[in-house]
Amino acid sequence: MTAFDPFDPFEQRISVSLDEIAPARRPHYLDDLLRQTARTSQRPRWSFPGRWLPMDTTLTRGPAGRASLRPLVLVAIVALLALAAAAIFIAGSRPRLPLPVGPAVNGSIVYPSGGDLYIRDGLAAGAVAKPLVTGSAKQYAPYLSPDGRSLVYAQVGDGGDYLWAADIDGSNQRQLLPDPIGEGWSQWSWALDSRHLLVSGVFPGGAKRLYDVQADGSSARELVFDGLVPWEAFWSPTDPNTFLLRAQTMNGVRAQGVYLVGADGGNLRPLGLPGQSSFGAQYTLSGAVWSPDGRTIAYNAITTDPKTFVTHYRIHVVNADGSSDRELPGPTEANVNEAWPTFSPDGTQILVQHFVFPSGQDTKDGSGWIAVLPADGSAPAREIGVRIDETNNPDVWKDWSPDGTSVIQTDGETLNAYPVDPHTGTSAELPWADDMPAWQRRARRP
Repeated sequence: MTAFDPFDPFEQRISVSLDEIAPARRPHYLDDLLRQTARTSQRPRWSFPGRWLPMDTTLTRGPAGRASLRPLVLVAIVALLALAAAAIFIAGSRPRLPLPVGPAVNGSIVYPSGGDLYIRDGLAAGAVAKPLVTGSAKQYAPYLSPDGRSLVYAQVGDGGDYLWAADIDGSNQRQLLPDPIGEGWSQWSWALDSRHLLVSGVFPGGAKRLYDVQADGSSARELVFDGLVPWEAFWSPTDPNTFLLRAQTMNGVRAQGVYLVGADGGNLRPLGLPGQSSFGAQYTLSGAVWSPDGRTIAYNAITTDPKTFVTHYRIHVVNADGSSDRELPGPTEANVNEAWPTFSPDGTQILVQHFVFPSGQDTKDGSGWIAVLPADGSAPAREIGVRIDETNNPDVWKDWSPDGTSVIQTDGETLNAYPVDPHTGTSAELPWADDMPAWQRRARRP
């Protein structure tokens, strides 16, 4: 027996149930209806759609004068099957996108080499690599969108470095801002929807500005704050209508502040953190970042040890509403600084930079390296990776892999890049990258 057999008991059961629910009977208003229609002239034949459109408006009459439900049932079944097939086809043809925050699958790696951008399948020595963005101009500093489908990067041009974007396959290259961004303190932060990003930096004339830039290159809107100069801004990982802003006050005493701001640049809410330090405005309250769940913010605090009177960087964590500001356990050595926090994708660990300032007594007594700090403050940081001894700049750049099982460390002076195991601390130099790589996020399997 098939689904369309005329003796299908399922259809019979439906018909019997409908008879029980609504038995056929003569409507009590039928005589009044007939008297009213007798006074109304019939519509002309051409006004009926069935006379001039190729459609069948008739139904086979069943027992007791009822229209048979069989054709309707068949049509409904066919329509549902067609919709289901279409849904399966669409779902299968569309790539699954990762969540914008939290752990994700490690995708391709985009990296600078020889002034161009390349993309490769992964860290393995035999991974397939191919050019992504090339040309006579130098490209560097790739930064991939949360959905893994596009990237922004810096391109050297006349008068400075310009912000560009491209699709993940290198196509659709477009310039995002007409003016160059000055070196130092430029920051880019993708929105959760991967359609726009916050761009802060020093623009021509020395002015610090903040823009909300559309990733398709269609527009860029400057965000202006009365009495404040924006330094950096970062979209919330949980609220698309909020971002974190570090800004310097210009009215009266100049000081830094960290604020929660609405997407349109309004509704500023200060966190109430101390805005002055002996290191100056450039470093006070620097390095502020969200935790993946959006509940806390880690930042660079500048404190003085009451025993040794040594001033150094330490990591502080504060609730997103400005409450419960606390210092996480720092290094035991007073001369070691701990700063520039980066949360792991799952939010349980913080990747930090350890460094010692050059004393000036030795040409190579400044050094920098990385460490992993429990985000709950339960223990001091574990040092991992490569120790970098530099003449002038013990700077280290670092980031987590999307799945949180690896770390990329880059020497800020030589630009050598190293993958680091955050558990064992072991590392190896990447021979194919000559600057900081970026890791694509991919969706987890269902």
